[in-house]
Parts: sequence; structure tokens; C-alpha cells
Amino acid sequence: AEEALRRNEEKLRNIIEHTTNLFYSHTSEHILTYVSPQSKTFFGYEPEEAMIKWTQLVSDNPINQKGFNATVKAIETGNPQPPYELELKKKDGNLSWVEVHEAPIVQNGKTIAIVGALTDITQRKLAERKLQESHNQLRSLAERLQLIREEERAAVSREIHDDLGQVLTALKMDISSMQGKKDIKQNELNERTDKMLELINSSIQTVKRIATELRPGILDDLGLLPAIEWQAEEFQNRTKIKCQLKTEGDLDIIDDEVSIAVFRVFQETLTNITRHSNATQTDIKLICSDKELILEIQDNGRGISKEQIYGPMSLGILGMRERVHILRGEFDISSKMGKGTTVQIKIPLRKNIVA
Repeated sequence: AEEALRRNEEKLRNIIEHTTNLFYSHTSEHILTYVSPQSKTFFGYEPEEAMIKWTQLVSDNPINQKGFNATVKAIETGNPQPPYELELKKKDGNLSWVEVHEAPIVQNGKTIAIVGALTDITQRKLAERKLQESHNQLRSLAERLQLIREEERAAVSREIHDDLGQVLTALKMDISSMQGKKDIKQNELNERTDKMLELINSSIQTVKRIATELRPGILDDLGLLPAIEWQAEEFQNRTKIKCQLKTEGDLDIIDDEVSIAVFRVFQETLTNITRHSNATQTDIKLICSDKELILEIQDNGRGISKEQIYGPMSLGILGMRERVHILRGEFDISSKMGKGTTVQIKIPLRKNIVA
């Protein structure tokens, strides 16, 4: 019987010492009386160093008060409490998260100790935080997109009203005035029709400009490369920032969905260069291989910080990243302060996408 008991104790010791959880016990005064060997991993202390109040092993995060209250309630009532989370502060100052499962040991109606186990949930908490940050960013992006949509509608409405509306009103007045004249002379007729033709041509140019701003016709008619060339030339003429474009591969095989995504990323990047970079040179590479399409835009401007790239206000960058990810592509932006910024996207060609 003693041998069986010894074997069982040895088996239990092996389980406790080799599991990834930490086991502990502490008095009703919260002083630890036992911690398993995993204390070095969880606390940064050897077991013999950890025989202190467990409250000295946690951070000053206010959430830890909930755990303390749960332990106090377990001691006072003698009843197990639901699991709770703690943020630990290790010997070296690093922080980690654990989930606590514990229960009171009661003798003669009084709690004499608490025993429990800690499970490391640091990676889970990091994943949850990143997920929440992503959720917040996507919500902000959706709000921004809605605002942009309304601003675009307002701008189109204003241009139609101010430009086309005035032109059509003037044409209506000219035609109405001519209808009441039976003896109008040819010279006067020619003069008035010339003015009306000018107004009509102006309207046509306005319509073309609005349509181009909404979606460049060259993208649909001629494809991605001519659209990129046109946008780069327009950008260079407007900003005086020199653009150099290099291309490789057969760009005629790119489908419409990829073309519009790449073009919109290109537009947004040029907009950011105009607003923020103070650059004088922009180098553009558009490469199409058998497997993927690569667009790289590099400027020689002031650069941007990591906070600007990944911060909550970088919604333009987030929008580009999400547009690329929808097509199962890769989006990367790198920068060194004072040495410019590089934006690179890689989008797999549809024939290479595995569902």
C-alpha cells in the first residue's frame, strides 16, 4: 500500500512539474505557501523566492482588483468563485496575463487556504487586443468611406448645379430669345449659335471631367498601364514632382477587378505624396509576372513614422491595405525619416489563387 501511495505521489508530482500550468496555494492572508516549478516562467522567481503575498506579483492594472475581490469572497464564504484574469508583473518588469482557477480549503467551517492553477493567456490577450484594434480601425474606415461618399456626391451635385446648371440656363435663355424673333439676321444668328456651341462644348468638358474624376475612362478603354501613365503625367504636371515609370511583363492580362484596385492604391499613394512627403522625385515600378502583379511607388520625401503608418488615424493607408487584402494580396509600406517612403503591393493573378 505504501509503495502504491508512493507511486501515485510520484505520478502526481510529475504531472504538476511538467504541465504548462502553475499550481499554488496561499493562506487566508494571501501569503503563498506553495508554487510549482513553473514559477520561474510565470513570475521570473524560483519557487522559494515566491513565498510572499501573491498581490506583490501582479501589476497595478485596475482589473486585478476584481481578482482580489473574488479571492476575498472565496475566503469569506468558503465557496469557489468563477475564474478571473490577472495581469502579472514579472521580476524583470515584463507583464503577462493569466487565467486563475482556484478553490478554498475549508476546515471546521473556516477557510484555511486557497489552492489554484494559473494558465498563461498572454498570447490570447494580445490576439484579442489586435482584433479589437482591427475592429475599431475597420469601423473608422467605414465611417470615413461613408463621409468620402457623401463628400463626392456633394461635389458632383455642386458641379452639376454650378457649371452644367448655369450653362443649360444660358442655353435655354438664348433659344427662348431666338424663338420670338422672326426676322433675325444671319450674322446675329451665327453669332448666337457660336456662343451656344461654346456653352455646349464647355458642358461636354465638364461632363468628361466629372466622369474622369469618378472613374477614368482610359482605365476601361485602354487598361491599367495607360491609366497609370496618364495619372503619373497628370500628377507630375500638377505638382512638379518628377515621376519615373518602369514596367515589366505583359500588363494586358490584368483583369478589371485587379486593375481598379491597383489604380486606386496608386491614386491614394500619389495623394499622400502630395500632401505629406515634400518629395521632388517619385519612382514607380509596375511588374507583371506569371504569378503576381507588383506595384511599387518610392519617393524621396521626408518619410513617415511607424505611428503614422499603423496609428488609428492612418485610415487612408488602412483603406489601401484592405483593398489589397480583399484580392488576397500583400501590402507593405516602409519608411525612414528624411529618406522617403516606399509603398509596395503584390496581388496574385487570379489563375494562381487557391480557394
